[in-house]
Amino acid sequence: MRYEDEVLKFKLPNIMKVMPKYESILDVGSNTGFVLSNFKGKRVGIDTALHLVDVAKTVYPDIDFRNCKIEDVNEKFDVVLLSDILEHVEDDVGMLKKAGELGKFVIVNIPLEKSIRTMFRKYGKNDIAGHLRAYSLNDAKQLIKKAGLKIDDGFTETHISTFKRSFFPFLFGTNYFARLSKDDKNETMDK
Repeated sequence: MRYEDEVLKFKLPNIMKVMPKYESILDVGSNTGFVLSNFKGKRVGIDTALHLVDVAKTVYPDIDFRNCKIEDVNEKFDVVLLSDILEHVEDDVGMLKKAGELGKFVIVNIPLEKSIRTMFRKYGKNDIAGHLRAYSLNDAKQLIKKAGLKIDDGFTETHISTFKRSFFPFLFGTNYFARLSKDDKNETMDK
């Protein structure tokens, strides 16, 4: 499946299910900007790969793309989007914690790859997809807790099977979409 098709048919519909009302969004690991281009309002995309940021700036000149790390961002956003990024970074807890400091809400998409299908995969710097680790659903929930965030009270997290016809999703893995907030952020935003 082409990347754009995956975004349009799978990723965006599931992100939209958990997206609160917003005026500003930060996309961490924005790649070439295709995901962020599908949103309105103040849009900022960050990526550590300069060549990807250069492409994004050329293709979407109306969006603010920056070559930096999340630690370099100091402004606040309504939503911080972490889609398929936490499995690629050394300090997943630190990144999620910083996202919670920057956003009223954090939307996270984590591939749940701890399964029979991947039990012999060697995660780490030499992984074919660049995944440093695999997560189970319990791992994802523990990560959220360690980062000082919680699943937003007005929202039920979703687990989406990556294989639509599979009778054994545990065999193939799933993706985990959740809208998170800090415990002290009791204000709610309507969808």
